[in-house]
Amino acid sequence: MPNTYRHLYHAFPDAKFILSVRDSGDQWYESQLKFAAKRLGRTPTLEDLKEAEYCWKGWSYQYHQAVFGNGVEFEDKQAKIHTYEQHIADVQIFFRDKPGQLLVLNVGEEGAFSKFCQYLGIRSKHTAFPWAKRTASLRAAEAVQGSTGASTVDSSGASSVDRLGTYYGVGSVASTVDSSKVPPRVSVVVLTCNHELYIHETLEGIVTQQTNFPFEVIVHDDASSDRTPDIIKEYQKKYPHLIKPIFQTENQWFKGVNPISTYIFPHVSGEYIAFCEGDDYWTDPSKLQKQVDFMDHHPDYTFCSHDVHMKYEDGVNVKEVFYTKPAVGSFSFTFLDEFMNHFLATATLLVRRKVAMDMPVTNNMISVEIYSMLYFLSRGNGYYMEDKMVVKRRNPGGITMNLAYRENVSFGQYRLWNEVLAFAPIPYKKLIRCKIAEYQRQFIKKRSFPSGTHFFGLLMGSILNNPYWFVGLSERYRQSLL
Repeated sequence: MPNTYRHLYHAFPDAKFILSVRDSGDQWYESQLKFAAKRLGRTPTLEDLKEAEYCWKGWSYQYHQAVFGNGVEFEDKQAKIHTYEQHIADVQIFFRDKPGQLLVLNVGEEGAFSKFCQYLGIRSKHTAFPWAKRTASLRAAEAVQGSTGASTVDSSGASSVDRLGTYYGVGSVASTVDSSKVPPRVSVVVLTCNHELYIHETLEGIVTQQTNFPFEVIVHDDASSDRTPDIIKEYQKKYPHLIKPIFQTENQWFKGVNPISTYIFPHVSGEYIAFCEGDDYWTDPSKLQKQVDFMDHHPDYTFCSHDVHMKYEDGVNVKEVFYTKPAVGSFSFTFLDEFMNHFLATATLLVRRKVAMDMPVTNNMISVEIYSMLYFLSRGNGYYMEDKMVVKRRNPGGITMNLAYRENVSFGQYRLWNEVLAFAPIPYKKLIRCKIAEYQRQFIKKRSFPSGTHFFGLLMGSILNNPYWFVGLSERYRQSLL
């Protein structure tokens, strides 16, 4: 499969790799054509591949689409030779700085077997490749190869590891790899409600992702009253192996039910979870690949994010930045960075599933994205990529522009910080108490009290959370905690 060698290298960085090549692209094309014709008695079509029983029904078709792309016919010589030549170039570029770890081998050339043995540091009673004389000895040769610990990558991008089932990747998201047979590495979560003007662009940006791994798309529609559910169903019909919809008949958000923990997480099966709200959209087809590659190589990070383009639907306001970032370019960030200034957009996140699943459940839907990000950062650092790979919309129909939402912001954020206090790292708990005290003083000043609170309780709380308030040193105390 395409890019299998990359994953093998990162899993076994000291291993030796062998890239098998032919005399020419034409020779390789004719060889794979003849091999396929032997099994069927004629050159197969894509329909033949769908019906073929190999590993499982349709596996040959899925493999063909993943390697060569959607809609490429079996006899498309130009497309296949291009894939063959591109793969050879990609492998050689990847190993350019690791010359001792790659052997480019044409088994038909004189001295190829000797070169093979010398590279692996083995002795053999043979003087040529056994399968060059009789096909039946292929299995014996594979056994020899298995004992050396080397991985052979052929010129179509396949590897002996694919056949043995150790690794299976997907070359294109639009391939028809069934996640029920090949578990997804990423679960993409889409939250939508009354987004008929935007959901098409959202889903299109996801299904066109180019990855070397399978993923799933879990779309939660929160009882939309427009055509959003119909559009989701159209995508489900077109991409049944990708789109997994959840349709609500009552709006869960207004009921105070967190749809992510209640309805979505039970269906998530990926190693990583990515998010996208139904009025935002991804613009870079390699977004998922970039983020997964980073997280694979940096196990100490809990999640990664990136920059965004801002788009205002009223056509008047234009802003180049989402929120002020704590640094420029690409950078690592901590709990304190996000606490001091929320700068992350939900549609940019890729988090480890275990971290997300461990997050305490909250039904407080006010600033739930800040709650989530701070929890992730309580478990480890995050990483911010400078690439702008998402469009973040600001529109009159968006949740954060909704009047009902804004009226409840203060009460909801007060509850938010009390919940964050429970899991915040110890060095930052006093800072969070200062934040809570600010809300308590505002409620006292406005004579507006959250449910379950009263004047004297808020007054005592504000004093305990920030004891320097009465002597006018509140800000100095807060600064001393940074």
